[in-house]
Amino acid sequence: MSKSLPSVLPQPRRTKLRRRVLLWGFLVGLVLFLILMVSPVGTRFILSNLNIPNVELSAERIDGFLWNPRLEGVRFKTAGISGTADRLELSYSVPALLHQEFRFSVRLRGAKLEVNPTQFKRDTSGAKSAWKITPEQLEVQNVQAKISGNPFELPNGTVSLNALVGDGKAGKAALELKTPDGQAKIDLNYMLDQDLSNPQIQAKFKGDARLARHWWTGILAGTLEGEYHLKAGQLEGNIQLHRGKVQIPGAEWIEVDALEGTVKHQGSRLDITATGR
Repeated sequence: MSKSLPSVLPQPRRTKLRRRVLLWGFLVGLVLFLILMVSPVGTRFILSNLNIPNVELSAERIDGFLWNPRLEGVRFKTAGISGTADRLELSYSVPALLHQEFRFSVRLRGAKLEVNPTQFKRDTSGAKSAWKITPEQLEVQNVQAKISGNPFELPNGTVSLNALVGDGKAGKAALELKTPDGQAKIDLNYMLDQDLSNPQIQAKFKGDARLARHWWTGILAGTLEGEYHLKAGQLEGNIQLHRGKVQIPGAEWIEVDALEGTVKHQGSRLDITATGR
């Protein structure tokens, strides 16, 4: 007489099967959760609930993936900087995060910024972060700024960081500015005090004079070089024009060649001297 098979699994086998089902269920749930978090839905949830000390940030719409979020209708405010933007895009290097480095790029569209360097503040609690912050590229379009109350309209273009040496107190940076009209090289030196209340920045530059077509379309050729200083919250600049060529506004058939000149920029005042033929 043959024996019938048991109708149920032995207890040890049932326990092992249950554990396996629970493990797989946990792994599947974890994968789905991670996918959700890096998706546009997760990006909106994380950024909507993000709380950065001393920073006010809001947006009418949040889209994009977690490593490349896009914000529209942006309002932000922090010590020394406030403004609005039609659109802000952020991208960063995920592999760099593994080395405790936040390497990022920003695109800014339709922005109005107010900058007051005398109100900059830094956390002086003594806690030091092991993270390194490295900006790679800033792209702007239709951006207007006020620096210490003086209006300044930025040309559409991209600023790229080619080299950076220094620490949180002093250093040097090599930048490259590219616009639809021309490009320039910029060497930046900075010194920062303990609480950032009095930053000192010197920027030396040399590039295509057609960069200034954003403010005056009559410039046809030439080289611009000079330097800007930011000290005690005030922006001052000295600029030289070499081998310039311009058209006279309202009389474009008249061109001035071999133009040499200087521009002194202090606050909202420009003093210009030039000679040519």
